[in-house]
Amino acid sequence: LGRELDTGMAIDQPPVPYAVGDPPRVGAVWINDEGRVIAEVPDEKGGWDMWSHDTRVPGETVAEPAGPPAVRGETIYIVTRSGRLDALRPSTSTAGELERAWTQSVFLPGVPESGPIVAGDRVIVSLGAEGIVAYSALPDELASRVSAKPEDAPDDADGAVDSAAAKPKPSGLLWRTPCGIGGRVVAVAGDRVWFVECRHPAIEASETHRVAAAELWLDQHLVALDADTGRVLWERPIDTADGTVLFERGGNSWLRRGYRGQIGRAHV
Repeated sequence: LGRELDTGMAIDQPPVPYAVGDPPRVGAVWINDEGRVIAEVPDEKGGWDMWSHDTRVPGETVAEPAGPPAVRGETIYIVTRSGRLDALRPSTSTAGELERAWTQSVFLPGVPESGPIVAGDRVIVSLGAEGIVAYSALPDELASRVSAKPEDAPDDADGAVDSAAAKPKPSGLLWRTPCGIGGRVVAVAGDRVWFVECRHPAIEASETHRVAAAELWLDQHLVALDADTGRVLWERPIDTADGTVLFERGGNSWLRRGYRGQIGRAHV
């Protein structure tokens, strides 16, 4: 950041770089332990410009962001455990406020397991065993296919709608790809999305998605998707049985690191 930033509060979700203006003033955006999205960038006088937004909607007493925010330009994307995807930006009318960049929230078709990921013009969200979904980050592009409020959404969810006519509607769903229990996005880069899922028969036959059996760590696969369409490009088994697997991408290959220290190079 070039200077130290004292948040003065507990940080619930890790900060990510955030910039406004031209030339850009680079700071950070994060979510505190009260569910507020906070964005700060240095001003020209040695201080900080700050904007914030309460992720709760009327009727919610506790906000649960699903993960860190994502950034595209000056727009900030957040998802909550209640299944809402929102786009925020610094308000042009109210000092210190982040306003909704869209007229309404996108209601996701499942519970997000992590924060959103921005890849080019796409916002990608992992829903665990419910699959992976992608929305356009360009809100006008699919305005005719606005995501509708699900029948089981809270009645007060409409309280999140900002009626400002100048704001564009959120886009519709670009694609949704199913994945197995334990499915988790490990990276998004360029025109690819990679995720890991378990294909063990005992896990696939489970009646619940909350699984702690040892078989969960068997028959795991690394899968690559086309980020534009959600189509599966290739899939390979992962040769590990020791629990948590971490991936680090380098060049055209993956480095797989097992929980107990095994290291192996994955697929080009």
